[in-house]
Amino acid sequence: MIALLLTALLLLALAPFLVPQFGRTLGHIIRQRTEERRQTLLARAHDEEKEYQARSKAPEPSEDDEWEKVENHPGRIASNGGQGEDTWKGVVGFFHPFW
Repeated sequence: MIALLLTALLLLALAPFLVPQFGRTLGHIIRQRTEERRQTLLARAHDEEKEYQARSKAPEPSEDDEWEKVENHPGRIASNGGQGEDTWKGVVGFFHPFW
């Protein structure tokens, strides 16, 4: 009975040293088993990146450039203190991003 109690106390005292060592050992084993897969994936990603760079030498127009094609109309200006022309027939709304 005393031996069991001493063993439990010894394990509790050594736990802060044993748990990190167990984690390092487990991590090392997992890393060893997956290293070949990791190297294969990195090589494939590198090859795909080189292929993409070779295909995209001539940049295609992107959606980001679409705003430059919008017609340029001057804004309507109201006289000082007056109201501008009432030409807008739409609805202005704000949609909160969390709703």
